[in-house]
Amino acid sequence: GGNSSSGNDAGGLTSFAADGARGTLNNFLLDGIDNNSNDNGGVLLRTSVDAIGEFKIQTNSFSAEFGRSGGAAINAVIKSGTNAYHGDAFEFFRNSALDARGYFEDPNSKKASFKQNQFGGTVGGPIRKDKLFWFGDYQGTIYRIPTTFVSSVPTADQRAGIFTEPGNATIYDPNTYNPITDSRTPFLDNTIDPGRIDPLAQQYIDLYPLPNQPGLKNNYLITPIEDDRVDQGDFRTDYDISQKDQLFFRWSMSGRTYLAPTPLPGLANGGNSQQGLGSENAMGAALGETHTFTPTTINQFRMGFNWTNISRGVPPGGNGVPPTNLQVPGIAYTPLTAGLTIFAPSGYRRVGDPSYAPTLLSSEERQITDVLNMVRGNHTLAVGGEIRWSEYNIFQVPAPNGVFNFSGQFTQDPLSGDGGNGLAD
Repeated sequence: GGNSSSGNDAGGLTSFAADGARGTLNNFLLDGIDNNSNDNGGVLLRTSVDAIGEFKIQTNSFSAEFGRSGGAAINAVIKSGTNAYHGDAFEFFRNSALDARGYFEDPNSKKASFKQNQFGGTVGGPIRKDKLFWFGDYQGTIYRIPTTFVSSVPTADQRAGIFTEPGNATIYDPNTYNPITDSRTPFLDNTIDPGRIDPLAQQYIDLYPLPNQPGLKNNYLITPIEDDRVDQGDFRTDYDISQKDQLFFRWSMSGRTYLAPTPLPGLANGGNSQQGLGSENAMGAALGETHTFTPTTINQFRMGFNWTNISRGVPPGGNGVPPTNLQVPGIAYTPLTAGLTIFAPSGYRRVGDPSYAPTLLSSEERQITDVLNMVRGNHTLAVGGEIRWSEYNIFQVPAPNGVFNFSGQFTQDPLSGDGGNGLAD
């Protein structure tokens, strides 16, 4: 099956388990408005810690307005301005100069670059003393993360159909199959006649890079850099209309762009649906009014929305029709999904653009809620209602350009089960 959630998550979607439920079953609220990702169940708008005025986590005995799922309800509130100006600025960083070398990195090469910067600030103050206030925040996060890939790729001889190096299994000629004995005859010198090699298969095999490590397996190692940037911010204004009426409005935005590198260079790709170019854009707003009828009767009105648009798994060069020499007959290449067919010989890294990519999705949640809270003696009564309009759209095709798997069965001896090689197939 496909997996539409992102791989490395610089944005911090990682959740926590509560009440024995999965982390994706938590209910996140921002200023009383839904803040859940319909894509993966995590936080949608990721507010800077410095911008949060208060938060509350409830794990049981929920009020009716928090009903959504079996996990915790986490309600965060953005800070409001005051009669005095307040602000702060910050930056946190990490650098490879302070880190140990990654375990799988090549010890003979320069240590991979790692850089992480998290920076931003907040500021707020009065527009009209005792009446109208404003507050804003911004946070940027930039990651440059080394990612180590170890792959098995064909040697120069194997690319030419020559399987004579030590460690190669015996390869059998499929054209010599004898149905009476259920057996095949090995290729002479464990080498495929060049005239027997399919031209299209050869073009795909030639996409593989040559090994840069010894041996037939795990013989190609690279440490490319993953680039990831998130920019996010909030703006809130509060208006104290009177002692009985308080009004607020909050607007939030965040944007993320990243390049998750692929295990093989160029058109070979060899990655999964999480690798390639990606972007995530989100915005949301909340409008709220609190009216105090009496000290024991208070009404809270909220309306707002959240929206996100995400694209993942776009090849670094974009989706496009392959060169003529790499086009597989019978495939109809369409603009959104055009790319290389997957060739996956067992025991080797596959080549071609991944399945379930690209993933294109959009989601929107609109919400209106009103709650009247009444205290009567020893009893508290809450009466209210909520209207929601949820929308979720996703485009994700399992294998738009086809998949060819090669297990080694055609160059194996059926009788004994010996030999065989997926690349030779």
